[in-house]
Amino acid sequence: MGVIIRQSVKNSIVSYAGAAIGMFNVLWLTPKYLTKEEIGLTRFMLDMALLLAQFAQLGTSHLAVRFFTYFQDETQKYKGFLGFLLLLPFIGLSILIPLYIFFQPVFSDIYTKESPELLQYYFYFLPLIIFLVYIGVLEAYTRVHLRIVVPALIREVFLKLANVLLILLYGLCIIDFHWLVILFIASYGIAVILLTIYVKKLGRLYLVWDFGFIRTPLFKQMIIYSFFVLLGGAGTLLASKIDTLMVAAYKGGLNLTGVYALAFNIAMVIEIPRRAITQISTPLVADAWRRNDLLQIASLYKKSSINQLIAGAFLFLGVWCNIDSIFDLIPNGDTFRIGKWVVFVIAMSRVTDMANGINSEIVVNSKYYRFDLFTMVLLAFLTIFLNSILIPRYQIVGAAMGTFISVASYNIIRTVFLWITFRMQPFTVKTAITIGISLLTFWIVSFLPRYSNSFGAIVLTIAVRSIIITILYLSLIYITGVSEELNSLAQQLTKRIGWSGNK
Repeated sequence: MGVIIRQSVKNSIVSYAGAAIGMFNVLWLTPKYLTKEEIGLTRFMLDMALLLAQFAQLGTSHLAVRFFTYFQDETQKYKGFLGFLLLLPFIGLSILIPLYIFFQPVFSDIYTKESPELLQYYFYFLPLIIFLVYIGVLEAYTRVHLRIVVPALIREVFLKLANVLLILLYGLCIIDFHWLVILFIASYGIAVILLTIYVKKLGRLYLVWDFGFIRTPLFKQMIIYSFFVLLGGAGTLLASKIDTLMVAAYKGGLNLTGVYALAFNIAMVIEIPRRAITQISTPLVADAWRRNDLLQIASLYKKSSINQLIAGAFLFLGVWCNIDSIFDLIPNGDTFRIGKWVVFVIAMSRVTDMANGINSEIVVNSKYYRFDLFTMVLLAFLTIFLNSILIPRYQIVGAAMGTFISVASYNIIRTVFLWITFRMQPFTVKTAITIGISLLTFWIVSFLPRYSNSFGAIVLTIAVRSIIITILYLSLIYITGVSEELNSLAQQLTKRIGWSGNK
């Protein structure tokens, strides 16, 4: 777990730098210069492109992680593995693009009434889909080499800085909204180029088209695995993105989609540590399955659960204890405040998911990966069903409720399956202690006053609450020793600081 913690910490630093940029963008820049409809349109575009890119990728990202060990011979340039990873999505795109063009009338029928602004940008989605496909492939390829920091810099810092620049150009009337959309898409194309340069710098850009393995039994395994992971991954993404797509189709259209997008982005800050831990854990889980090392997998499962819960609960406290002040800071914040409970419900869904550890990664890399398809399809259908009932009744809060119920159900099914099949489960008494510490911290902080009569008072309120949460929560986590990894990391940092001081 040491390599996971080190890489995750570096990745988290980059991710939080990106989060800081993103929060500036989400909480101030975007609501200042873009209308709610414009915010909703750009969010819809990205979510739709991410969903379709998942289908076009044909499971390539998961394929890279699971099967890389079979090609891990650098003297033979990985036996053409990278060439195969680049070719497979090209086949997927060749299938997707004609279908996408064919279904344009269906798209128009769904969104003409409530979100007609989407129709003129329908074909702009295609280049964005292509760029997202190859960003995913190249990130997976760097991940199997346990290199996640630079790709995180590109995704979390470069793309967000590009977004900030474009909104500033729009706000200063240097470009119009049409050009903002075009340049927004182009920034993802630049990200593909940067990732390619990075792979070359690593000395791993082996564009060898040697597909001799196609005639081996391994290729059949890869194709079957790819098919099931494709459907399972598409189900996951559908469940996570369908709320935005459905909100835009109901009353309120892109107006409410913009509010929902802003609230959703605030809540998703909580998930940043999970992404870091998952990215570095997945190759280790895949390798442990290859060696049939169940003890290591069980250990990774428990450690990922407690460490993700600690991080998720800490960030949840930071967000929710300051939520009213956060909306006070947002330009035109009162028009977005209806998204407050969206933040709470989505944040709870993220903490729930994090507390269940790397259950998805364990299943998808095991011989029972087909079960992943079952749970993902169930999750997708459950989310669509719940949203179709809850959005008309509760609007954007209903969309968040649908997401929470689906995520909780999905994790219960996964946890039960892993317990029945492998006698693995992620929870210990440390889980209960962490939840208790979180509740105690929230109770204490709830007595603190909140001031909103000026910008300085709002910032001071957030700062004081955040400092108290940090000191109280992290002190209790350290004293109780619920995470050996975090305590060890804290001790190492203390020693380094002490050493620097002595120097």
